[in-house]
Amino acid sequence: MDDVGGTWTYKNDKGSTVGQRTPKIVDKIQWAGPTNTDNYRFITENTSTGLPKMTLPGPAYIHYRAGRKNISQDIYPDLNDFWGDLTNAYAAELKSLYEAGCRYVQLDETSVAKLGDPSIREGLAERGDDWQTLLEVYTDAVNVVVDSAPVDMSVGIHLCRGNRQGHWQAAGGYDDIAEKLFRKLHIGFFSRI
Repeated sequence: MDDVGGTWTYKNDKGSTVGQRTPKIVDKIQWAGPTNTDNYRFITENTSTGLPKMTLPGPAYIHYRAGRKNISQDIYPDLNDFWGDLTNAYAAELKSLYEAGCRYVQLDETSVAKLGDPSIREGLAERGDDWQTLLEVYTDAVNVVVDSAPVDMSVGIHLCRGNRQGHWQAAGGYDDIAEKLFRKLHIGFFSRI
């Protein structure tokens, strides 16, 4: 992972900035086995009330930070194969969580929310990405993940503009992305936290 700044830097109200690490895809994406089931079991063993929730990063994150640049063209000459492998890995993880008893999953899909920020859009355009195209691709990926979940597993989404130690990555409203969020996504709920 690389540190990056510029468009993707987190800033606070005093002008202080914090860089963000960026994933790099150098091999085929494959589910390597349960990543979160032990954490889920720990929660259930130490909770006597409420419905335990598991939170996963949203699928758009891996592409959003650097776009095509950090996804090997030798491994993925066609980005559709990248998205297929990525969403298959999510499906396997959801199945593993379900088999462990999990019925409540939240995807932290902060990338979609950031597409409403004009400075983010400018940064995306500079690297050759159109924000409206990404909005379609990212919401399609979220839907594939959600649709892969067992029927009695509730899967929702958390949207924010990125908060890291009091530093924010994006600003702006949700107006331009709201229709896709509310009419296209197959999610069961939106979560504030």
